[in-house]
Amino acid sequence: MELRFRMGIPALFFLLGLSSVSWAQYNASLDSLLQLADDPQRLPASTILLLTDQLSNYPLPLDHARISARISSAFLDMGQLDSAASNAWDVLTLVPDDKDLCSTAYLSLGLVAYQKSALERASDFFEKSLRLFELLDNKNGQLVTRTYLARIADRQARYIDALQNYEQCVTIALTIEENVRLEDIRFELASVYRKLRRYPESSGLLNQSLITAGQQKDTSRLSGVIVELGRVAEDQADFQSALDYYFQAMRLPGRGFSKFNDVSRMYGALSKLDTASAYADSAEVAAMEYGRSGDLRTCFQWRYKLAEQMLDTAKAFTYYKRYVQYDDSVKQADVTQRIQNVRDELILGANEASIRTAELEQKLTEQHADRDRQWQNFLFLLSGSLALVAMCLFFWFRSRSQNRAIIREKDHKYVELTVLKEKWFTVMAHDLQGPVSAFTNLTHGFARQTSNVSPEDTKSYFHNLNLSGLELTRALNQLLEWAVTQSGTMPFRPELVNCRQVAEEVERQLCLFTNEKQLVVAFLIPEALHAYGDRTMITIVLRTLLYNAIRFTSAGRSITLFSGRKDDLITLGVKDNGEGIPPERIKSIFKWSNDAQEIGQGRMGIGIPMCKELVSRNGGNLYVESALTQGSTFYFTLPEHGPVV
Repeated sequence: MELRFRMGIPALFFLLGLSSVSWAQYNASLDSLLQLADDPQRLPASTILLLTDQLSNYPLPLDHARISARISSAFLDMGQLDSAASNAWDVLTLVPDDKDLCSTAYLSLGLVAYQKSALERASDFFEKSLRLFELLDNKNGQLVTRTYLARIADRQARYIDALQNYEQCVTIALTIEENVRLEDIRFELASVYRKLRRYPESSGLLNQSLITAGQQKDTSRLSGVIVELGRVAEDQADFQSALDYYFQAMRLPGRGFSKFNDVSRMYGALSKLDTASAYADSAEVAAMEYGRSGDLRTCFQWRYKLAEQMLDTAKAFTYYKRYVQYDDSVKQADVTQRIQNVRDELILGANEASIRTAELEQKLTEQHADRDRQWQNFLFLLSGSLALVAMCLFFWFRSRSQNRAIIREKDHKYVELTVLKEKWFTVMAHDLQGPVSAFTNLTHGFARQTSNVSPEDTKSYFHNLNLSGLELTRALNQLLEWAVTQSGTMPFRPELVNCRQVAEEVERQLCLFTNEKQLVVAFLIPEALHAYGDRTMITIVLRTLLYNAIRFTSAGRSITLFSGRKDDLITLGVKDNGEGIPPERIKSIFKWSNDAQEIGQGRMGIGIPMCKELVSRNGGNLYVESALTQGSTFYFTLPEHGPVV
């Protein structure tokens, strides 16, 4: 043992020297990867694919957390809130003591909860993020979190809290010279001043925003500021000034209902009921055009009140009934939204509880480990016996060996799961992209041209939609079949299968595709031919091969389903008249590839590798013969008889 120790010292110093060089290269590669992901020209979806593909190359918790934080940000940009939250929780689990990464993770969780209207949970996350940003003296982070805390307080009618947060936001924005955000914050602060009946402060901020918006020719902001000035005047019962502001807003581009409705209400307040009724008619037309239940409820609520002022009882009753109808609809939607908010609160709370539980378990494990080490040291000092030392060393080495075996097993399982996940995401991204894009383009084109489409074109559109839906269904079914084969849960039930019946069944399933391309499918399979295997798996293989043949065969040509028998083996195959496969790619089609370029070409999807696995489970082999411009022939073998009992 002493000799091994002496020989190991030079090797240790050599490895340390190599590790110092490789560590610098490792950090540089990670920084360059994150810089590439932050490229403003890169779409969020491509950022996620890039970082997910490289995640396994950076196993250290800190590096893993940095990549997960960037993935969470990309999912937020795409609006995929659950995926964003999942990656943010990963950051908190991996590096719970890293203030920089945890502040960003809590901010992401707060944004997810805010967009799901889980305001209490969002406020909790933003408070945690704010405390960390203050410790880091990160002004941008403080500005974002305080802005959302102010908005939450405003939505919950806690206007004093909202006012305090907005005022601090103004101070921070002036410090870091964030002029664009400053204008947004001042506008929102003016609204809070109005709700607190501090009208001079509100008017002062709005007039500043009015000048800035006019200089920048920002009509959207200009319209919002003018409407808010009208609200201030209306709250002070200065209805004529409010009417003037609403008329100014009406001349600017923007949503029509609220502007007509505001003008109508002001005319009603000024007792000009006929004019108010005329503008109420325009408001109703605009509300009907957009069809929003909240707008329609507001519209008919004002209309029945206006009819009451005009002493028109019949119209007032009619408008009241319609108001009640839309009020019930809005309340039902509100109840549904509240139920969803409660569910989101529970999910976010459960995730946070799991993180806290993991932290407590980690601390408890560390305490147990410390206690065990102290106890072992006490025994070591107490004993002094060589026999006891030898026994302790024996048990320590055995425990270490077992732990290493367990760690290796877990690492192996983790690698398998990671590879399967990467396969799944890659396959979904590429095998579903074509069918989904085709279906979306068809529906989009039809929606834009519904008023100008003839009956013949409509029939063609629906025919193409049907084919696109069938293609999408086929792709989803193939993905599900592949997932079942990869998970190892597909049952294997071999039996004697009539080959001709299976082939005809598969042809019927794909007849719409063959009819679309006017293909002729010929059967060279005897009626009484049987093979021994799992009927479901054989059907999947034949369907995949026939679909590939349909894809790569030109319109008006033929496809042949054939069979053969030799040495107790049954051969089933599909011959097409397509363009053929280049010789250099024939071997690669039987192997699953995670290369996006290869998946998008020819037969390089999951179909052929999945067929090879299914045929192997049935005791056969899958073969291919192909020549350029002469088509391809895929065939596989199956046992003719089952095992002798």
